[in-house]
Amino acid sequence: MFRLFRHATSGHPAALALLLPVAVLLLVAGAHPGTAKAVPTFTSNIGSPGTGNGLLSTPTGVAIDSGGNLWVADKGNNRIQKFNSGGSYSSQFGYKGAGNGQFNSPTGVAIDSGGNLWVADSGNNRIQKFNSSGEYLSQFGSAGSGNGQFSEPKALAIDSGGNLWVADKGNNRIQKFNSSGEYLSQFGTAGAGNGQLSGPRSIAIDAEGNLWVADSGNNRIQKFNAKGEYLSQFGTKGSANGQLSAPAGIAIDSLGYLWVTDTSNSRIQKFNSKGEYVSKFGSLGSGSGQFQVPEGAIALDASDNLWVPDTGNGRIEKWTITITFSSSFGSEGTGNGQFVGPSGVTRDSSGNLWVADTFNSRIQKFNSKGEYLSQFGSSGSGSGQFSAAGPLTVDAAGKLWVPDLGNNRIQKFNSSGEYLSQFGSAGSGNGQFKEPQSLAIDSGGNLWVVDYGNNRIQKFDSSGEYLSQFGSAGSGNGQFSGPRSIAIDAEGNLWVADGGNNRIQKFNSKGEYLSQFGTKGSANGQLSAPAGIAIDSLGYLWVTDTNNNRVQKFNSKGEYLSKFGSLGSGAGQFKTPLGSVALDANGNIWVPDSLNSRIQKWES
Repeated sequence: MFRLFRHATSGHPAALALLLPVAVLLLVAGAHPGTAKAVPTFTSNIGSPGTGNGLLSTPTGVAIDSGGNLWVADKGNNRIQKFNSGGSYSSQFGYKGAGNGQFNSPTGVAIDSGGNLWVADSGNNRIQKFNSSGEYLSQFGSAGSGNGQFSEPKALAIDSGGNLWVADKGNNRIQKFNSSGEYLSQFGTAGAGNGQLSGPRSIAIDAEGNLWVADSGNNRIQKFNAKGEYLSQFGTKGSANGQLSAPAGIAIDSLGYLWVTDTSNSRIQKFNSKGEYVSKFGSLGSGSGQFQVPEGAIALDASDNLWVPDTGNGRIEKWTITITFSSSFGSEGTGNGQFVGPSGVTRDSSGNLWVADTFNSRIQKFNSKGEYLSQFGSSGSGSGQFSAAGPLTVDAAGKLWVPDLGNNRIQKFNSSGEYLSQFGSAGSGNGQFKEPQSLAIDSGGNLWVVDYGNNRIQKFDSSGEYLSQFGSAGSGNGQFSGPRSIAIDAEGNLWVADGGNNRIQKFNSKGEYLSQFGTKGSANGQLSAPAGIAIDSLGYLWVTDTNNNRVQKFNSKGEYLSKFGSLGSGAGQFKTPLGSVALDANGNIWVPDSLNSRIQKWES
């Protein structure tokens, strides 16, 4: 009896298939319409108008250090204040003046790789450097229009080489300095043409090293390459979606989305890397979630929270990026685009989705919209046939590796679904399997197979030759009780969903135990028969918490961050989700909703 649904229900899969609920809408390769793009939700705020500790006067910039602490440019109070990740006041430094470590309207903060703070001391026309304790280190700049001089420097950004790019507002230019504060170059002149600037207020650098400038007086965002050469722009004056009014801040998230502080419209707008409008939040006012002329760039922390300087209201607002149901495709059945107990979804390099249609003993291919493209496999034990197809993995060459649970083997196919080879047989010896559930491929092309019934992980080379193994039955460190899924992080560590022990275990590339997280339960961070694990580009772990009918997100330390999903068959609900989720570069999450016989798409 296949144990794909073990810990979740009991009985033979054939009987289970008869009990699977019929979807309300029977769509062959159709997609269920869903919500719009996910929009952040207001959570809380820190600060209120005043001069005391933790109080703020026209805050115009916020930066977050590696410890999650917030450093706020408290412009009106001529100081920098530090708050912990919960928003509680920690410390401060600076007071009004022109001496070392003193300020005259500080408007921006940036933190370098060493944890040092660089402050745009706007009224004193200089940039000051402090250590993480707020102790003065150095400065550069003076009033003027010459190279290395400033007229109201508003903000700065630090590139991967440690160079500082300063928005020199009054001189309508961006200046570049090395980490010692020595002038290197500049771009921009006064005007409204391509590459010209009118009162630039903020600057952000994307993963490719391109510079995005909030060209406030021209009501637009301009993009330049790392040499300062003009590339493109978006935005026109107005209050409609995608229009801007005196934008004074810009930040870029890990997916490349741009978050623009649309100051005079008292809102934050989100754009993709092409400058296309995505969503917005905020409105004019002083209530929760409202803004009064927000200035400066927002800051994004490691838990998907956005911290917005609400300048006119004397506070910093916290917003959380929620994961929102978008759409789904599939229904119960045996036709094209229908499923019986899908147990995994995988994306290839072209963005296509490959679904393990487990109890139809086949693999189905869909495009990124969920439209049916093709399939391969049928019930049986011959080459290319399956007895319950498990979640497939795509290697660097585009080949497909599929766990064939009932036949106790791994089969290899080309990208057209044509059978190539196989390895494995029933048993407990080296290279044998007892219901292999899933596999992952490391940077060397080796395959790590979750050997469910033998409570172990086996390693094979790219030819399917046995190399090694780790794990045994039990609940101790490094032992397993029905392992279900495996994922490999950027450092080559192995993360295993240890389903029967209701935990996730971490091993190094040699299979040596390192750590674990999770206990049985339904509270945040607890697990019940986890059956899937995936790791995103930032190292976050997405765990399919099967019997709790949800997906949970953890950081690389195993600390709980967020969750989505609940029990049911409605939009955004799950019934025994099995296998790992698939993640794409746009923040979409594809979840195999097994007993609802569908794949769900969520947006973050």
